[in-house]
Amino acid sequence: MKKSVISSCLKTLLFVFCFALLAWMVITAGPAQLWQTLTAMPWTILACVAVWGVGCFLNALSFRQILLAAADNPGHPILHWWQVLRLTITGYAINYITPFGLLGGESYRVLMLRPVLGGEKATQSVVLYSMMHIASHCCLWLLSIAWMVVAVQGLSVDLWLGLAAALIGVIGLLVLFWYLYRHGIMLRFMKRWVDWPLLNPNLLPAGTFVKALGFELGSRLFNVIEYWVIMQALGFMTFGYGDALLVVAFSSLLANLLFFSPLQMGTREGGILLALQYLVPSVALSLPSGTTLLAVAVALSFATRLREFIWIAIGLLLMRMSGTSDKVKK
Repeated sequence: MKKSVISSCLKTLLFVFCFALLAWMVITAGPAQLWQTLTAMPWTILACVAVWGVGCFLNALSFRQILLAAADNPGHPILHWWQVLRLTITGYAINYITPFGLLGGESYRVLMLRPVLGGEKATQSVVLYSMMHIASHCCLWLLSIAWMVVAVQGLSVDLWLGLAAALIGVIGLLVLFWYLYRHGIMLRFMKRWVDWPLLNPNLLPAGTFVKALGFELGSRLFNVIEYWVIMQALGFMTFGYGDALLVVAFSSLLANLLFFSPLQMGTREGGILLALQYLVPSVALSLPSGTTLLAVAVALSFATRLREFIWIAIGLLLMRMSGTSDKVKK
């Protein structure tokens, strides 16, 4: 009972903190401007929200694969799929508005899973899913680099050098990820972070690993559609899925390099602008009279922020719902 009360208090405090951060961001962005943008293209924003809804569902399928492997009887669900989806959405909502994931959404997921899996397996499952999330991001960058080589014509020497550096960096991250995964180092690091029993670094079965990574990568590739939808609404009809992939990959790379910025304030706009300028030159060539590339980048970023605000609000509402431990699947 005492642990349940502590867990409830922590969840309430976290909800209040996250709600205050969301309110501050809305006020900073300008409620009037947010409303004006929302009313100017409501169907586009709703389409973006729907796209990310599918993406979150794929994320939840990935997380569920790991939770199934962590169960005492592997392969038998210990949580309803709805509980996993709710935990996935809420965790990402917290991560959106806090600078460091391990101090935000990941901690919340561990907190909610502890009554079901126990501290050791809950932490192990969350860390493994986070590593899968990072690995899928690296795979997305690799795919975008390959597409850039094929699709972008007339790359300058500087861009080729930057491309080579990015390729080496991404491959290095994947090698590091595999090393940490094989040796269970991230799990041992979590032991230093929280005073729980030494975590078991057992690897996921090969099939589970492939499925979890596949669902995560599928989610990222599906979410690219959001940028295509927004650019179509802005009137850039020749902007294709491949162009959207390059913009998403480059802007996310810059945002991750500057990971300490909550909600990627400023970093996303800069990444989108640079990607449109150097990787998708067709956009600059088809700009309407009186419109600048910066205005397009800001409009694209602003539309994605509206979608984020909506999903953060959904995540915070889900946080107020009952925890995962009260409806464990029998």
